[in-house]
Amino acid sequence: MVERKPSGPVITLLVGLATAIVLFVLGTNAATDELNSRKASATVAPTTSAPAPPATTTPAPPAKIRVAYAGRVDGGAASIAIALRDGAAIAYLCDGRRIEEWMIGTAADGKLSLSGDGAVLTGSYDKDSASGTVTAGNKNWTLDIPVARKPTGLYRSTADIRNARVVTGWIVLADGEQVGLSNTDGKLAPAPRLRLPSGSATVNGSRVTADAIDGASGAGF
Repeated sequence: MVERKPSGPVITLLVGLATAIVLFVLGTNAATDELNSRKASATVAPTTSAPAPPATTTPAPPAKIRVAYAGRVDGGAASIAIALRDGAAIAYLCDGRRIEEWMIGTAADGKLSLSGDGAVLTGSYDKDSASGTVTAGNKNWTLDIPVARKPTGLYRSTADIRNARVVTGWIVLADGEQVGLSNTDGKLAPAPRLRLPSGSATVNGSRVTADAIDGASGAGF
């Protein structure tokens, strides 16, 4: 029996079929790789946003508190007046004879802190009263004084009289009593009567006009 060999066309057909199969497999693999690559690029790793910077707060400006207080220290040995204006404070302590102290400082968040030449006042305040302690020289007093209703309050005049600097302070109390001293270049004398509501007085033979230090007008601050 004679063995037959595949003819030329059949061989060609088989080779072409094998080549097509190989190309199909290669094309399928390439398409799969491209699809996987697209999926990988489409999957973006989640980003973590940077934490927001802490909020900054601007300190509130001092409250506009413009008020004055006046009264006697405990025991009545001296009187004191305090005026507040937008965070600043002025106080005058006087016994009308030989003790007087002008003090300046701060009034914030309900707290008072003032000092002068040998005097210190610390305390608190609200819309009705001021309280605390005051030290002058070697004496200590406590205070709890009400809001001053005009003409009650603190007054001060500064004038040059006969070539001397004269500073006079008055504390006008609710019952009409006036407590004050005139300081003429360091020499103290009882303050003359202050005429109200004009605020005039005669000091060392000269007429002066006192400013009301009540916090509202800004006088003295």
